[in-house]
Amino acid sequence: MRTEELEDRLREMLRDRAGRITEADLRDGSVAGTHLVPARQRRTVFPQVLAAAAVLMVVLALVAVGLLARDGEPAAERVAHTVGNTNAAPSAKAGVRAWPLNSDQPLATSQPAGDLHSVEAAARQYMTEVIGLPPNWSNSGQIFAPGDTATVKYVLQDVPAEIHLARSTENLWYVTGANTDLIRPGDPEPIDGGIHVPMSRGPRTNEDGVSVRMTVLAASGETLQRMLATKILSSAAQPAQALRVYWNTPELAAAVRVEVVDDHDSDQSTPDVVIGHWTVGLAPPGPSGLPSGTDLSAAPIFEGSGSADEVADAYMRDRFPDHPAPGIDLQPADTRAGKAYVRWATGAGEERHASGRLFLREKPEGWYVLAATTDGVDLSDIRADEGRLKGRIITDNVNSLFADVFQPDNTPAAGSPRPAGQPGAAYRFGTAGGPGNRTLDVDVPVEPGTAIVRVNLAGGTILSISEVRISVPAK
Repeated sequence: MRTEELEDRLREMLRDRAGRITEADLRDGSVAGTHLVPARQRRTVFPQVLAAAAVLMVVLALVAVGLLARDGEPAAERVAHTVGNTNAAPSAKAGVRAWPLNSDQPLATSQPAGDLHSVEAAARQYMTEVIGLPPNWSNSGQIFAPGDTATVKYVLQDVPAEIHLARSTENLWYVTGANTDLIRPGDPEPIDGGIHVPMSRGPRTNEDGVSVRMTVLAASGETLQRMLATKILSSAAQPAQALRVYWNTPELAAAVRVEVVDDHDSDQSTPDVVIGHWTVGLAPPGPSGLPSGTDLSAAPIFEGSGSADEVADAYMRDRFPDHPAPGIDLQPADTRAGKAYVRWATGAGEERHASGRLFLREKPEGWYVLAATTDGVDLSDIRADEGRLKGRIITDNVNSLFADVFQPDNTPAAGSPRPAGQPGAAYRFGTAGGPGNRTLDVDVPVEPGTAIVRVNLAGGTILSISEVRISVPAK
């Protein structure tokens, strides 16, 4: 090996060692008022310098005797920082809040939200309350805030980390995610009764693997489930794996946190310390294919009594005249912060006709339905314009499209082309248009206030339901 290559390698090794000196190494004594303690015995600068000097002497001696002059033989000692999957961790979803969690309500402008008025204050509050760092922990002055998003960088136990934030409509900052170089989790995926989190190695994952504590949180901030996985992602056997957790309530996850923990003192009676922190916020199920500007906080399209499951069943019985045909299947309701989401499907086995989701909201005496959607049926072009409800409905389903437009009293809108519904049908449907093959144009006069648009796929009977209430402004 040439002398120039040795010098380059030596410089790299010395930079590497210098980079491993932590802020804790430069302080004398511990920080009062914090549960965070070093994951290993503190080092001082002086031993680091001695170690570097010793390595330098060894390398120079080896060069002098010619032991490193030939290619293919062992080179100088290097400090190993394992690099596995170096792809960026999942980007913090724009607008999806991981903290503070307050049942998906807007952030209050009063205290304690007063600490969220600046990026610095919000990040520091998060570092203190969630990660457990002392209030004066340094972020090294690295704050990047290009508009309504921001990134704050810090170092925890000599490992780079960062916090992602976004600005709310109330002009307050909240956390959307946090990363650490110790691990690289992927986007969490809901599974039946729980959640699946793919996990891979990060640039600084320990050679022997890491121990992680995963916490799943509801929108209220309540812990749904917590698990500890020890010594995962060992370089030889587990370059990547998945963590799964389950819980016994229908509440959906709103955020997932994964902490890399270390048994700093080999004493099982003392808690592990956090040496790395990762989190991401999870959005609730969103209605797809509804008219733009749909307000799901508006008046319901159906009211009932009982549980979310009972109200969903009553709604489907009301909207499908041949119930239980054509084979209606309702999944148990998932809930989140006073809302419920129910998956439905029609047909049986491989002869599925359609599927979709119901959106419900809780009220003191029960639940009510806000909207219904059908997979593959797009109502996003429908709009209220100059006293008319109009637009094009699109589907990829082979069955025929039919549409109704109702006034608030559930009667067909005046001017509907077929107010009595389809000729010869046993029940009224398609008052605003149909049948349509893949597309259906709607153009119906409506009164100011609200109107309900209902769209069905039909083939011998009603096969699907899409329904939403739309605001109709005055002309």
